[in-house]
Amino acid sequence: MLDQYSCGTILVSVALTSSNLAKVRDLTRGARLQWLDLGLELGLDETTLKGIEVPYHGDLEVCFREMLSKLLKT
Repeated sequence: MLDQYSCGTILVSVALTSSNLAKVRDLTRGARLQWLDLGLELGLDETTLKGIEVPYHGDLEVCFREMLSKLLKT
């Protein structure tokens, strides 16, 4: 996955990997409650997301972290 951000007038693309998990998690703290919707919007399928939700019993923090981990591994 490529992350694009603007630095002044320069567009920079950065390849995100699982090594970026902590940074991405910190930058997206406000999205915890919508982790399922965020995962769908970012391209994870519903089966994958349900596979995260069920074993963790909907624990928002754990589900969000696992969703980001799956996303960064794709």
